[in-house]
Amino acid sequence: MQARPELVLLQKSMVLVEGVSRALDPDLNIWVVAEPVVGDFVRREAGPLGRLEDLRDQAGTALDTIGKLPGLVNRAPGGARRL
Repeated sequence: MQARPELVLLQKSMVLVEGVSRALDPDLNIWVVAEPVVGDFVRREAGPLGRLEDLRDQAGTALDTIGKLPGLVNRAPGGARRL
């Protein structure tokens, strides 16, 4: 499983913020404070709507690639073999 870069950067930022906030208030629980923002982000990006948007983007890329296949086959060494 590959980690999404934006989630890794979010976690890195939260660790930095947690360090600063603990210096100011040792009893602060950063996860409780951040849950509304992080929860919305995860639901939007990793939830069903985010998955559908990813699928739409990947389908467009796949269709573009399929459209280029005949040209690639013709340019390949030996070209398209005819039966």
